[in-house]
Amino acid sequence: MIILSWFDVIKMVELMTESSVSKIYPNFKTATEKGYPSIINPLTLVVKKVGEELGAFTSFSDMGKFYFVGNSFSNPKYEGQGNYRQVMESRNDYTKGKPRIALLNPINEKAKEMVFRIARKNGEEVISYEQVKDIMTEQEYRAMSILPMFRYEAL
Repeated sequence: MIILSWFDVIKMVELMTESSVSKIYPNFKTATEKGYPSIINPLTLVVKKVGEELGAFTSFSDMGKFYFVGNSFSNPKYEGQGNYRQVMESRNDYTKGKPRIALLNPINEKAKEMVFRIARKNGEEVISYEQVKDIMTEQEYRAMSILPMFRYEAL
């Protein structure tokens, strides 16, 4: 059994833009194409490749006083190989020090309840501007609240 150090894991994960991922993977859909508000752009993608294929990715955007986190994907072909865990751990490392906001936009209806259950377990559902006025403007709140929003405290 090979044990990798955290440094080895980070080396296997890359930071990329949505446009650069789109050029490599023609079926890739940007966050905006998936229905996320454009206010979260530009996104930084934390990508794990498996050979020439996309193994997993997640994303974040530095919004000033907080990070937007989300728009994640795990290739079912490579489930159980730790790709998703690697990109999530790496993203969490990059987003330390500020609260995080996630917008939930499950693509498939079947996964919707699972996604909401996980978000509720780990974060606070944001249903009013009062819950986030310390980290975002009312304009940011209005733009982002088109999707269910969850707040996670700083790591």
